[in-house]
Amino acid sequence: MRHRAVSPNTPGLFDGLLTESSTASTPVDNLATQAQALRRQLHHHAHAYYTLDAPEIPDAEYDRLFRELQALELAHPELLTSDSPTQRVGGAVLDAFAQVKHRVPMLSIRTETDTEASGAEAFDARVR
Repeated sequence: MRHRAVSPNTPGLFDGLLTESSTASTPVDNLATQAQALRRQLHHHAHAYYTLDAPEIPDAEYDRLFRELQALELAHPELLTSDSPTQRVGGAVLDAFAQVKHRVPMLSIRTETDTEASGAEAFDARVR
């Protein structure tokens, strides 16, 4: 059976090479391990971004990891956990930010992953 080499501190967690596993495990076990590693990495990067104001990876890479976890949880609902990044919005924010009450609710926008000029143009066209 093959599984991906995993290091929880490595950006692009699943971009690594496939390696032979020395122990037998079921595909569900591998998927559970993959989902757990993605949750751990996403929590780490959300903390760095929201709490420390020190992002370590580009937004597009975070979004790719997030979508990978979403797809796993959608295909295998038994892997969904209450602490999954897919089950919350945002994260803890810096204490330096003053709280603001908005007259109109702040709603989430669609994630834009096109980092080329065409992505900016498409976003501009949507918001206009």
